Amino acid sequence: MQPKAIPPRVVKEVRQSPDYCTCGLKKVIAGSCPENRLPNMGRSTGFIGLVIVVAVGGYLYTSQLKQVAATGDAPSTAVSLTGVRNDLHAMAQSEQRYAVTHRGYASLDELRTDGDIHVPSRPDFIYDIDAGIDHFTITATYTGHDPKAPKHIRIDDSKTITQD
Repeated sequence: MQPKAIPPRVVKEVRQSPDYCTCGLKKVIAGSCPENRLPNMGRSTGFIGLVIVVAVGGYLYTSQLKQVAATGDAPSTAVSLTGVRNDLHAMAQSEQRYAVTHRGYASLDELRTDGDIHVPSRPDFIYDIDAGIDHFTITATYTGHDPKAPKHIRIDDSKTITQD
C-alpha cells in the first residue's frame, strides 16, 4: 500500500507552525532559527570590533602622551620648555634685526640696552648669547631639578633649535 500524499495546503500549515522556522527547517533541539541568530551575531561582532578599536586608540593615545611627557617629568617643566623655545625664537629674530642695523650680532647686554626686545627671565633657566660678526648662538641652560628636562637648548643664526 502506498502512502497517501499530503496536500500542499496541509504542508504549508505544518511549516507555519511553531515547530518550523520561516526558512522551512524543522526546529529540532534549541528551537532557534539560524536567520534569527545572524542579526545577534552581527551585533556581537560589531561590539567586539568596537572594543578592539577603542583598545588600539587608547594604546596609541597613551604612547603619544609618553612621548610628550619625555621632555620633563613635571607639567610645569613642559610649559617652561615651550616658553623657552618661544623666547629663543624671539631673541633670534631680535639678533637678526640688530645685525641689519649694526652690521654684526649683539651680546645679551647689547640686546638689553638696545631695547629691541625684553630679554625674559624664567625660573630655572639662564640665557647666554655667543655672538660674532657673522654668527650667533643663544643658549638656555636649565638649572632646575627635573632629571628628564634638557640641560641646554640652543638656537643659532639658521634658527635651528637643538637640545641636549
